[in-house]
Amino acid sequence: MDNNIIISWVRSNIGRNQFGVTITTKTEPKMNKTNNPYFGRVYKITTSKQVALGRDYAAKVNKDLAANGLESNFKAQKPSGRSPLGTDLLFEVNDKNPNICYLRVMYNSNSNKEEQWFLDGRLATPEEIAAIKEWLVKSSASKKQMAHGLKKEQCESITCYDLHNILEIRQGAKVLK
Repeated sequence: MDNNIIISWVRSNIGRNQFGVTITTKTEPKMNKTNNPYFGRVYKITTSKQVALGRDYAAKVNKDLAANGLESNFKAQKPSGRSPLGTDLLFEVNDKNPNICYLRVMYNSNSNKEEQWFLDGRLATPEEIAAIKEWLVKSSASKKQMAHGLKKEQCESITCYDLHNILEIRQGAKVLK
């Protein structure tokens, strides 16, 4: 799908700070490479439901801090290698290649993910998925948010999806495939 079509459709049909969005993506998981028998052979299709687009990350973290009786002075850092695309907080652009754009997706406590793992182009078995997950790069909660006093389970999460990896975006009856 063309970047400009996605950007225009999202801005026209969903907009900023919207909840209840479902996004389906096809991505290669980040994996350790050294001696990894699965590297380059795996992808997953993820359907993320009840996510938000265009949320102000720092404002949300500060709201969470205040709700927990903590000082709300969190400032987000610029993502490495990316810059905002416009002022609506919906998209980012790669600093080195303006043809690579990302959709900013924020997960919250109501969000959920359904994942299908594929190995060599076929649906992976539960045993294969368990073995593959041993090779994934471990992710962690925001150290900066935790340094401000939030617990790991309270930390906000934003994922930026390369627009080329998006298979579908929907909100209610509005669908882009």
